[in-house]
Amino acid sequence: MRKILISAIMLTILSACTGGDNNSGNTATQPVNIYAGCANCNTINLNGQEFLSTVSNEINNSFSIRLGFSGATNGSVYDVSNYQGSVAVNRGDLTIQQGLYQGYCLIPAGNYIINTMTAGQYSAGIIQGLKLNAAGPANLIIQMDVAQLSSQNNRYQYGNLLPVQRLFSTRTYIESVNGQYCNLPVILQ
Repeated sequence: MRKILISAIMLTILSACTGGDNNSGNTATQPVNIYAGCANCNTINLNGQEFLSTVSNEINNSFSIRLGFSGATNGSVYDVSNYQGSVAVNRGDLTIQQGLYQGYCLIPAGNYIINTMTAGQYSAGIIQGLKLNAAGPANLIIQMDVAQLSSQNNRYQYGNLLPVQRLFSTRTYIESVNGQYCNLPVILQ
């Protein structure tokens, strides 16, 4: 009986001591690797500074897409008009207002969270070769072959015109839906 009582006291003491730093009440949290599934994001800073955010609609207004971009900064502050290099989406969402259909492809309406699968390249307001995953009511793979930032004034001031830019693209495709090849072209405006 005495051994059981001592064991119970020890368990109580141990469980009280494992709750973190009792002096400050703070516990350390590890950063989430937002590029964990990205094939070539090793040069892009983990939770790096966002240098560009965009909002675009599909030409028929069937969906809207919002993206925030990061690149390889080496700790320096971005000047988006001068930046050239790797680019990935550090946050993004896709809202589909009504289901999209093409042949055997069905893309359900709803909200999707976007992550980078393959980093692209950014230079002079052009994004190329970016591959994205959109997870929501279905799992979408989106290939952004070429997209261009809007620039109403000076083509060298892409990030300085508005807090949020627009992407234009006629070479973006929904490559697959739930693993089913689709190749549905979309026009972003």
